[in-house]
Amino acid sequence: MPQYPPPPYGLPSPPPAVSGLAPLRVADSFADLALAERTVVPFGRAPDGLPWLLEVNRSDRMAQLRHAVVAAFELDRWERLPEGVRQAVDTQVAAGLLGIHELSAQPAGAPRKRVYVSRRPVRELLGATVLTEALFSTSEAATRPTGSALPITAVAAAVAAAGADEVADRLERAIQARRASRHLVLHLAEQSCSTATVLAEDAVLRRPQEPVRAALFETLRALPGCTLQVTSGDGQTTRVGVDDGEGYGWALLRGGGLYDKKVAAAVTRAAVLGLLSGLGQAAGALHRQGIVHGDLTPANCLLEASGIVPFDSLALATGDIATAATFEWAAPEQIISRPVSPQTDVFALGRMLARLLGAVPFGELATYVVPTGGGSLSQVPVVKTAGVFIDVTGTGRSRSWQRAWQGLLLDCLAFDPESRPADGQTFADRVADVAAAHPIDGAIEINPAVGRLVAIEPTRGMGVGRLLVD
Repeated sequence: MPQYPPPPYGLPSPPPAVSGLAPLRVADSFADLALAERTVVPFGRAPDGLPWLLEVNRSDRMAQLRHAVVAAFELDRWERLPEGVRQAVDTQVAAGLLGIHELSAQPAGAPRKRVYVSRRPVRELLGATVLTEALFSTSEAATRPTGSALPITAVAAAVAAAGADEVADRLERAIQARRASRHLVLHLAEQSCSTATVLAEDAVLRRPQEPVRAALFETLRALPGCTLQVTSGDGQTTRVGVDDGEGYGWALLRGGGLYDKKVAAAVTRAAVLGLLSGLGQAAGALHRQGIVHGDLTPANCLLEASGIVPFDSLALATGDIATAATFEWAAPEQIISRPVSPQTDVFALGRMLARLLGAVPFGELATYVVPTGGGSLSQVPVVKTAGVFIDVTGTGRSRSWQRAWQGLLLDCLAFDPESRPADGQTFADRVADVAAAHPIDGAIEINPAVGRLVAIEPTRGMGVGRLLVD
């Protein structure tokens, strides 16, 4: 059984007010995923500290499989099949069709590992990242798409015009990667959680591609001063520090119900600015190795205990032409198939900073038509930035504050890469300098995690988890 920190996973002695709340039984082992038609397993921690719970319900599919086998042999009921056939269908056949696979193990020659591969991709299961939530207002978050529907993996395939075989090969790999998705991989014997890519052609059977990476889960504890707000149906709000797991658990269970509770996390804009600065430093470490990330977006950054971590890098060398881009955040040279550089990542960092500050770049608007694979085209608007405006009306912020941040953003969002800060570390240093002289204020309310709040049966007392349905 995976080991979790102290409360709120288990609260020592629930009060009488919640004694009638029916808790959900959680499986003791990932092994249940191999055979059980319906089970719930814990596999990690949500950003607010509650355990992620994965519900897997295969009863309908198993019934359909059994019905098909019975019909194939022209029998009238399942029980008339030989016991060995029934057992094989319920184990080997069902496992291969319902997400159970074997992975090669290291070192070579070691026993293969049996795993369960989630039906839904990781982005769809876990929802938007903390940084994505922080950079989009609550009202926008309520109307925009979530999970895999977010505009996070558009492919800019204009490099096909280059004509070189090596570039064309990279283009084809990029198109294939766009059609793939990452899924959870739960190791049945080891009780560990990883992620792996599933290609589009393997989506039905969910065959994972190696290498398999350790799963990374976000935590709000990395945000200084972050508080969790629990609001009941009667409008009563309880606020607790993100480190107060037991207080958070009591706030959720108070009143005997979970379904009327709304949870939000409050974080200062200054703390989010710290994330962007940390992201610049992380990008700078890549730049010192001659690597350009190439896809710095809020959706490609995870908030771990050690800080903000970018992932899904295109791992481009300075001077390469990118085969992929997320248009909303990509630099102009990446969209129009020009060589990339560390300044390409700086542009993406500038876009995120502009989003945090509510800044509006303005200038000449150009529209580029780029192929995106599969015979499709996209029209991508690009602003040749002539200036950046931050509205300070009624905020109490000074003109010097306005000019300082506008000036930094104008440099970061310059159409010409050479006019931008040299690399991620330079971006972080300039952000620190401006913030020291002109601090940013205000707070942001974000959704701390997806999933339905449920009462669960831990080893002692009663706890709360976030239930995701696969």
